[in-house]
Amino acid sequence: MNIEDYNKNITIRFAIVALLAAILIIPTLLIGALVSDRWQFFREAIIEIKETWSYDQVIVGPTIIVSVADDDGDERQFQRVAFMPESIDIDIQSTHEFRTRTIFTTPVLEFELTAKGHFPPLPVDELLNQHEHVFIEHSLLSFALSDVRGIKNVKMVLGGQEVDVDVSDTGNGKSLNAKLSEEALRSGGPFEFSASLRASDGIHVVPHGETSNIRIVSSWPHPKFDGDMLPETREVTEEGFEAEWHANAISVGFKQKLYLPGEGITHQGEMVGAWRETVRPPDLVLRTSARFNENWNVKSIDPFGEDLIQVGFTVIDPITPYRKISRTVNYGILFIILTFGAILCIELVTPVQFHFVQYFVIGTALVIFFLTLLSIAEHLGFGIAYLVAAAIMTAMLTSYTHFSAKNNLITLAMLALLVLLYGVLYLILELVNYSLLVGTGLMLLLLGVLMWATKNLTVTQDSAAD
Repeated sequence: MNIEDYNKNITIRFAIVALLAAILIIPTLLIGALVSDRWQFFREAIIEIKETWSYDQVIVGPTIIVSVADDDGDERQFQRVAFMPESIDIDIQSTHEFRTRTIFTTPVLEFELTAKGHFPPLPVDELLNQHEHVFIEHSLLSFALSDVRGIKNVKMVLGGQEVDVDVSDTGNGKSLNAKLSEEALRSGGPFEFSASLRASDGIHVVPHGETSNIRIVSSWPHPKFDGDMLPETREVTEEGFEAEWHANAISVGFKQKLYLPGEGITHQGEMVGAWRETVRPPDLVLRTSARFNENWNVKSIDPFGEDLIQVGFTVIDPITPYRKISRTVNYGILFIILTFGAILCIELVTPVQFHFVQYFVIGTALVIFFLTLLSIAEHLGFGIAYLVAAAIMTAMLTSYTHFSAKNNLITLAMLALLVLLYGVLYLILELVNYSLLVGTGLMLLLLGVLMWATKNLTVTQDSAAD
């Protein structure tokens, strides 16, 4: 074969191999769709667990709520007046366990909540002068939770006396409420609140006192501090974490006294006076972030009809494999191109040539690697699954190359290539912040090898004439 025929043959081989790589994009995309389906099944399982356990908890309280009303012609306009504590100290001790639905597992939380603080004397006479109707006898000490199903037990103490606690509606959803006497309103005093609670994968607290100190200790070692304020101090170890927040009314934008829309509500959740339809927010509106993945992030709770500053954490579950598998599949076509490019380089510097069917078989094996990774990762986790799938494919492809090329040097080259590619791909997945840099470096390396392997394909006119 003369040099022109040789160059023409190489050009055709490059074109056909590129076409094969393009065809293999289709099964790669199908596997990506399968990963999305399995991820959706996982989400549905997590929702079922949350529905039977408890959703993420957002804690607001306690506040003192007094119902007032003013006559407006033939209608009576009801309002709720909420008074915030002067100081509040909240301590949360959290532990975690795992719950399983079918083959899917997710962490859930149990925690002990302790809140202590002080209420100032309330301006009862001022309320009586400002409003035509003040329902002092229906005043409540209210502690709002985003999901009261997570309550295991609760205790509330006001002024040194334990008070009965009921779950009732204060106008914007269910809360833990204790009835207050006029004497308690006028005198104020210290309060204590303790409860055993459940949460699915997040705990957040609204620092609503004049001064608020919040401390969270948890056994979960992978927290995401995603509230509106980062902790002032935090320590995260393999055994868990401890974090503290300190806030005041100015920093969180709270007023000591808030007028809230709604109706007057009794201790038993019954309406005070003639009820009239009013426009109010949905019960305890949970505003979540737009993203929807294995970790839902509760952004805000709206018990007062306002967006409230909150602090806390969300569980990040590193065991969930689907995010990494999805990223792995995204690199699938790059993986195929790098492998085919390396094989072409081997053909350019050795007398061995692979059949196009063998290219297709090798490409198919590279695609099936992602399916193997997905099926194993659902049971053993991503790290072990990647090692097992990579070992299986490396052994199969190396053996296939050995029996096809019947050349030990080429077999070793294929083995080194696969080990390098699988190792670099895993490195890219682990080094999130440097994945682009590593991937670009790998492409530059392949480009350099291709330049070296194809350097003799350029033919001068004199050489062609000869």
